[in-house]
Amino acid sequence: MNLCLELVADELAHYPSHILRRNKISQRRLQMKGVGIYRRGMNFSSDICYMVSAKNVTDRFNCPNNTTLIVIGSVNDGIFERANSDILILEGEMRKEDFYDIFNEISDIFVKYQEIDHRLYEAVSKNEGFEKVVTIGQELFNNPVIIFDQNYCVMNNLDYEIPGITWSVDPWSGSKILPLDAINTIKTSPEYIHKKADDGIFFISEDYFPCNMILASVKKKLRITVAVLETQAPLMESHRILAKYFADFIHLTFNKNYIHTGHPVRFENFLKELLDNHQMEQACIDRYLLSMNWKNTDTYICMTYQTSRWDKVGVVYYNVCTNLELQFPGSFAFYYDDAIIFLVNLTQQGLERQQLIYWLSSFLTEGVFRVGISYDFFEFHTFPSYYLQTLGALEMGTKYAPDEWCYDFRDYVFYYFLHYGTSRIDGRHLCFPDIVQLYIYDTKNQTDLLHTLRVYIQCERNVALTVKNLYIHRNTLYQRLRKIEAILDADLNDEKVRLFIHLSYQFVEHLSLEPVL
Repeated sequence: MNLCLELVADELAHYPSHILRRNKISQRRLQMKGVGIYRRGMNFSSDICYMVSAKNVTDRFNCPNNTTLIVIGSVNDGIFERANSDILILEGEMRKEDFYDIFNEISDIFVKYQEIDHRLYEAVSKNEGFEKVVTIGQELFNNPVIIFDQNYCVMNNLDYEIPGITWSVDPWSGSKILPLDAINTIKTSPEYIHKKADDGIFFISEDYFPCNMILASVKKKLRITVAVLETQAPLMESHRILAKYFADFIHLTFNKNYIHTGHPVRFENFLKELLDNHQMEQACIDRYLLSMNWKNTDTYICMTYQTSRWDKVGVVYYNVCTNLELQFPGSFAFYYDDAIIFLVNLTQQGLERQQLIYWLSSFLTEGVFRVGISYDFFEFHTFPSYYLQTLGALEMGTKYAPDEWCYDFRDYVFYYFLHYGTSRIDGRHLCFPDIVQLYIYDTKNQTDLLHTLRVYIQCERNVALTVKNLYIHRNTLYQRLRKIEAILDADLNDEKVRLFIHLSYQFVEHLSLEPVL
């Protein structure tokens, strides 16, 4: 890590000193790699700071151009009037022994920051995790470091209190969040207003906040902010420069997707490969399911959550994933394509579909997310089609019921079919959902409910014609219809329901589909 003169000066703050800024180009850049001792006639480098004793700085002193100089002892500033260098003057009477002690002290400063720089790069390159980077950052500043998303939700683990700050709790992610009055205080402070259009680094004084604080933006696209709070050691001017430097490591961490929810990353990658249309053998799918203690024959449901509230790669999303999994054991949530995909194993959960949706209604906060819900499904290789159902539910739901937040594909599949037919989703996955349940019931019980329903609808619910075509007694038909309605959980008096059931039979017949799939 290269240093700037302000950073060295702040580390030497126990000496009375002042800086003469004579180099118009330097502008507080992190450019110094080390320290050397000034000798007349030597070749000077712009990335080394040179120490010189004040007794050697006379009226005839030739100050090297475009370099950094540290003068040990008091001198007349006028000597450097025409210099084109940055100069730190450590004032007072200095002995010869002091010169070498200070040289060693400055050398140690460079070693200290180079070691921190090495650890930060190592944490990123070795994928040691987001929290590790933040922990090293706290050593860098000797103060707490907080990573905020665009809504001032805390993205890192903050298991200690900050004096003077009373946190709110975000109901979805469980993350700590600055209360609204504190956010407004920051945004209306003179420092924020003055600096926010500058380099993304601004200082909030304790006159406006419970403590002094430096905020650094982490690239505009991410909309994340690094906050350094003065609770343990004084914030120095050089910390502004360090905050910008540290923000770049936070950016690297996010860019390389080193933040995970803590659950099996391999399973998450497997799901993403399926969604990206990677072909996979059934045996391979079974192995991944086994890692979750899931089975191919279990019943699943897929949900997609979309929101415009948070940044698109923020840790808050991953906190929401974790919160969902805690609320619904036997589930898996992950971030994909600017949304959260939530898979629930209904068999393992021991839940009926309607129970799950009812629980979700009490868990969701209206206005935070919109959620699209798929049909129930098994045969796990079909998961991508049911993910598309969730997107279809969101699209149709937003179009036809914009004031709602929960969209079940069952309620919108008819509209979806009118818009797109079978061009986007395989026809077998557009069938009336409980037609599959009738097929399963018939297979297990050696009954003929699936065919009975089809004939009943084709005969336009004419009982006499239906029993004639089926060669059964009228009472037998009534018994079958009661069983069919119980399995379908649908009103056969609804003409849209009947039309869609009829279309489902057409999908199976004309597209040569197996209804069980």
